[in-house]
Amino acid sequence: MGQYALSPREDQIVALAIDGLTNDAIAATLRLSPGTVNTYWTRIRLKVGGVARTDTVAKIIADRSEDRKRNRAALPAHFPNIDPLPHELRAMLSLFQLAKEDASSTVWAIEKDLTIQCIAAVRMPSQNGCARWEVGKTIFEAFGSTSDKHPAIAAHLKALNGKETTVALNGPFKGMSLRTVPLLDEEDKCIGCVGVLSKP
Repeated sequence: MGQYALSPREDQIVALAIDGLTNDAIAATLRLSPGTVNTYWTRIRLKVGGVARTDTVAKIIADRSEDRKRNRAALPAHFPNIDPLPHELRAMLSLFQLAKEDASSTVWAIEKDLTIQCIAAVRMPSQNGCARWEVGKTIFEAFGSTSDKHPAIAAHLKALNGKETTVALNGPFKGMSLRTVPLLDEEDKCIGCVGVLSKP
């Protein structure tokens, strides 16, 4: 699968990184030393040609997406229609591409029902008793609000309507900037959005 021949252990490490685990958490999960995990990342980067962990994972995701497209193109014409780039994979690729822009950002993807689908966090947002940042939670829960007038919620709704938006936040997130970007399918239909929370 794909052009990068990763070992089973390297695949495990990449999968855990995609799930949002830090290198220390990967080491604990796989019962390895942090130094061993770093050695694996060095090998993975050499195989992939990535500059850093995020860049390397983004390249692997992009390569696997292209591999799925090639495989889909090789199927007989009567084969049932399968999305060659599923929503989850497209969202993860968008997350890692946006995370590369600012290493201090927290990036997530949501579906049209405002449910968090995946998170790529270098620095998690302030919890302050109101924010819940977990896959499966809604963006209302994440920002501790029930109102669609809340600037963060409104920004997500605009992105789900196809408009990229940037807002400055107040309250528990004072001093932070939120950028929301529509997540489009092959036909340019909005299937969700990506949010990027960072300090300007």
